[in-house]
Amino acid sequence: MEDKEKQGKNEAIQREILAGRKFSLAEAIGREGGDFLKGESPVPKLVQATTEINTFIAINLQDSSGALQAVLQTWISTDEAGVSKNLDSPLTALKQMLDNIIDNSELLYELVRQVGFAEKVSPKFMPLLTKNFLTNQ
Repeated sequence: MEDKEKQGKNEAIQREILAGRKFSLAEAIGREGGDFLKGESPVPKLVQATTEINTFIAINLQDSSGALQAVLQTWISTDEAGVSKNLDSPLTALKQMLDNIIDNSELLYELVRQVGFAEKVSPKFMPLLTKNFLTNQ
C-alpha cells in the first residue's frame, strides 16, 4: 500500500513540475532513456567476454617469450563468432577454440607458425605484430 501511495505522490510531483514546461523532444527522450541502461553494463557483452578470456590466458599461460599468449589473445579477439556463441560462459569459447586447433592439423600448423614468427620479433614490436600482421593472415 505504501509503495502505491509513494508512487502516486512521485507522479503528482512530476506532473506539477512538467505542467509549466513546453514540450521538448530532447527532454522527452531524456526522460524515457533514463532507464535505458539501468542494471546493464555500458560495455558490450562481446567485449566483456573477450576481455575475460584474454585475462584468463594472461594469468594462467606460462609463456616465457609471450609469443603464444599474444597469438592466442589475437585469435580470440578476432574470433567474434566463436566468442559470441558463449557470452555467458566465455571460457567455453576458449576451450572450443583450443579443441578446434588441436583437432585441425592446418590450424595447429598455423598457430605454431605464427608463434614461431612472433618469437623471432623483438618484444618491443610485439604489440604492432599482434595488431597488424597476425590479424591480416
